[in-house]
Amino acid sequence: MKIHNDYNGKHLAETIKNLAKRKGISVKRLLSDLELGKNYMAQISNNVIPGVDKIVKIAQYLNCPIDYLLGVDDMENLVSNNTKAEPTPYIIAYLDILGTTEFVQKSPKESASVFDLIYGAILRVLAHFNTNPDPKLSNVGNIKCKTFSDNMVFAIECNDCSREKFLSNLTVLSTFVAMFQCQVLFQNGLFIRGGICYGDLYIDRNFVIGPGLIRAHEIECRESIYPRVLFDKSLVEKISDFLEDDSTTFAKKESVFPGANIYFIDYLNFGYLVDNNTEISNAGKKHYEILLKNEEENKAIEDETERNKRIKKTRWAKWYHNIFFAEYNVPLFDIATHPEADGQAKFSLKREIAAQFKESDASTHQIAAYGEGYVSESDENGEGEEIK
Repeated sequence: MKIHNDYNGKHLAETIKNLAKRKGISVKRLLSDLELGKNYMAQISNNVIPGVDKIVKIAQYLNCPIDYLLGVDDMENLVSNNTKAEPTPYIIAYLDILGTTEFVQKSPKESASVFDLIYGAILRVLAHFNTNPDPKLSNVGNIKCKTFSDNMVFAIECNDCSREKFLSNLTVLSTFVAMFQCQVLFQNGLFIRGGICYGDLYIDRNFVIGPGLIRAHEIECRESIYPRVLFDKSLVEKISDFLEDDSTTFAKKESVFPGANIYFIDYLNFGYLVDNNTEISNAGKKHYEILLKNEEENKAIEDETERNKRIKKTRWAKWYHNIFFAEYNVPLFDIATHPEADGQAKFSLKREIAAQFKESDASTHQIAAYGEGYVSESDENGEGEEIK
């Protein structure tokens, strides 16, 4: 599937009408059965963007894929003729929605809800791109997508790209991934783990294969570990100057250890876009509540090994939460230990410290840099010495 940001309401309305007609269903009956208003089709034809829940209901009613309704797939031409699979350079994101496997195993009949979750998040992100056009992100329509179970591949081709075009493609793909993370997290309470790399890939409407895919999957399952989307180290080396630039909003450096060159998608930077909130503090409060719920769910896990894994993932997310929201009017966790920190070190970011920085006109980056230090447990007042 290729992601299109050019919403065509007239095409959608005609597709629904034609498919209903082929199935012997009148539009009047369809609208009545689904409890949609009698003017619903006219509204769609006039480019009113329908709610995700309604698109899902129509697709299920007509027994067809959502992407067919939206015009991003042709059911009668699923196989490309005489196509030779020749991988070309792509920037590739491989994502895994955490927690859905257990959900599907417990409720097999609810598997369709995972499908709705993924497509719903994609549609909401595209709706944002449509209603808030940004010249820097105009090439979002070049992103290709493949989904399987709770895993996704988003990729954008970079064959014979100039450095400027490469960075533009990386920006739009990373921004899309960040917004997708926010949608899945804030709408469904589910975190995402993944990897982003640059490599050779072949992707069409049926197949996705190539060494780039293998590398992106390797980052997701072996290196990311926590609910973060990690950039490949070789990609970071290629564009380190760009990532370090203050104008790059989609990536954050995880400077837990000196010399570590680890970058991940800074999805909280886009949290204010969820539900069209204009206050980033709204996203912060919701993020805090989700993590509190995670903590309670972790306690209920009987298997000790699995419980410890989940606790570490939640600890990382709490650490990230404190780093990002240090200067905002958002609840912080009193002690948020990075999972890879030494056992004798605790990260304890006090709101007073953030306030002091703010009073001295310190930048967000200075506050974050301070917050990413660690303090010794040995200090009884909790203010210990910073460990370098």
